[in-house]
Amino acid sequence: MLSASPSALADNWFDFVREYDLNNHALGLALSTRQNIYKGSDNSSYLYPYLTSFRAAALTDDWIVVGEGDLGFRYVNKTGWTLGAVGRIQTTGLADNDLLVDIEERKWTLEIAPAIGYRGWPVHVNLKTYFEVTDRHQGTISQLEFSYPRGWDGGYLVPAIEFIHQSSDYSDYYYSVGDTETAPGRPAYEAGSASNFAIKIQWGYALSHRWLLSGRIRLEYLDDEITDSPITDRDKIWSASLGLAYNANIFRPRINDNPPVSVPRMEFKISVLDDHIDTTLTADPGGSDPDIEAGLEDLLGLSDRETVSQFDFTLRFATYHRLEFSYGDIRQSGSTTINNSFNIRNNAFQEGITLKTKIDTRILRLSYGYSLMKDAQKELGITAGIHSTRLNTRLIVPETGQEVSFDNMPLLPVIGVFGSVRLGKHTSLSAEIQIFRMDFYRYDGSLNYLRLEWLRHFGIFDLGLGYTYYSMNLDSHSDELRRSIEFRHRGPIVSGTFRF
Repeated sequence: MLSASPSALADNWFDFVREYDLNNHALGLALSTRQNIYKGSDNSSYLYPYLTSFRAAALTDDWIVVGEGDLGFRYVNKTGWTLGAVGRIQTTGLADNDLLVDIEERKWTLEIAPAIGYRGWPVHVNLKTYFEVTDRHQGTISQLEFSYPRGWDGGYLVPAIEFIHQSSDYSDYYYSVGDTETAPGRPAYEAGSASNFAIKIQWGYALSHRWLLSGRIRLEYLDDEITDSPITDRDKIWSASLGLAYNANIFRPRINDNPPVSVPRMEFKISVLDDHIDTTLTADPGGSDPDIEAGLEDLLGLSDRETVSQFDFTLRFATYHRLEFSYGDIRQSGSTTINNSFNIRNNAFQEGITLKTKIDTRILRLSYGYSLMKDAQKELGITAGIHSTRLNTRLIVPETGQEVSFDNMPLLPVIGVFGSVRLGKHTSLSAEIQIFRMDFYRYDGSLNYLRLEWLRHFGIFDLGLGYTYYSMNLDSHSDELRRSIEFRHRGPIVSGTFRF
């Protein structure tokens, strides 16, 4: 009985997810503007697609959470308690400005947060603590929100106040000034933990039963730990967004699967990528000398654009399970004349010689996937597996026959999500996202993968057009050598898939 109860609960939860009506949501385009906290930086504005609902999330029991940059899931029980998890991309950065050209860039990062809330009172209470997973700063930021959501047939209004606490690691990454970043009028500064306060209002107005106009305004007051930093010049920052969304009502309910959909058991995919490649090597020579950073394509005369092939195999079993294998091979070569002498692994390369370089990058992935939602029209699932990127590098001096080769091949875990939706009898859209972040024996690293694809179906054959992005960062913290290598490739793809 004890084992049956959790099993029954899981079955009920999966049925709830699979029978969920995705037509509750609308897809739109929004314009967002935000003040930049750093000196000499202009306000940032960007246009982006977004998913929204005709009712505020605080007024529904939907298991999908979308809003304010968050995307995740939750469970709302009958007593008003909510539990869930969300993720977001943190884009706080220096941007382009002349005042901070010698300050290290604050890079974008991915944050995830467990969330708990209570809506038993007229005032709703929600708490989230975001943890950074791409190894930029390893800090946390907690947000405690009190809101008073109001809804009616034509829209909603949600005023709220928010208390924000940034850990010392978080504040140190974004607002501190290191010893190597000092300049006249900009002394070294170490930021401690900070507590901010924000007021905001979110609203939505239904122009019709298909069109929704929505927006948000937010004003945040900053702690002294932030405003005292030599690289900031504001004591408060505002942000605003305005979006227009349309509900196409394209999703069919699960009960339309009668008879059940026939799913191919095996899929073979061949993709051709018009690839743009960037490889950056950063080395710490030790002592007080600054880090050495070099783009290998420019430094070694390597090609930065290649036509690359990728092979994918998917095996489906049972109803909701799948195994995936992927292999890609990227080969670069180039020749350059060395302007400065250097040593690698006790091999001296003298100034003025011609150096030929060959880099063979092999990317392998093996993962297991489980479909949380799957019917004749749509599929949404999660994956977990292992990922290996092998970088085999050969340095050759034709005049002397000197040659040095070395490999980097970390075996890393990955997690991700995948999804697809049929837009008609012969067309569909698919997407896949994978991420990785881990520390291991003198190394740490991150991996990010995105693939978006439009597919046209011809019986057992699919023709696809899309875009892919892949980045891997690996840092070494050994006593002998401190270095970092960042590898990225991205570009449009054409694919063919055989399904059996």
